Amino acid sequence: METQCAIFNTTYNPSAFRTGNSVLRQRLRGPAMAAYYPRRVVRFQDLQKAYPGFETFDDDEEDRVEHVQISKSRGKGAPKKKRTAAGECLRKRRWERMRKRRKARLRKTNRWIVRGHGDEQEDQEEGDVSENRMLTFQSKKFGKKKR
Repeated sequence: METQCAIFNTTYNPSAFRTGNSVLRQRLRGPAMAAYYPRRVVRFQDLQKAYPGFETFDDDEEDRVEHVQISKSRGKGAPKKKRTAAGECLRKRRWERMRKRRKARLRKTNRWIVRGHGDEQEDQEEGDVSENRMLTFQSKKFGKKKR
């Protein structure tokens, strides 16, 4: 078996371990892929990087920057970048505090009233709401009743 492997230039593997030699023997794809795509052409940015001392004017870049400024002024720009995780936690805590304050403010300005379906109105305890009664939400801010 060893002589056969030496003659045919294969790997000697009597225990039949999976070594991945079949994959390693294949031709490399990198040179073929590199030859498929055309060579890179020199761009305007490459010239600017090569000669930073010269003052150059890129018309396409100026148009792009102007377009971004116009869209930002209309509120259509890209969203702000996400900050660090620590800053995100602080922002979440601040948001939770704000929500609690808003809920407390709403509790002060709004109230629930228990009313019957007919003309009669009776005072009732909070937990004692029967089927023929309904809760009406009344807001002090707007003075409207919602059913």
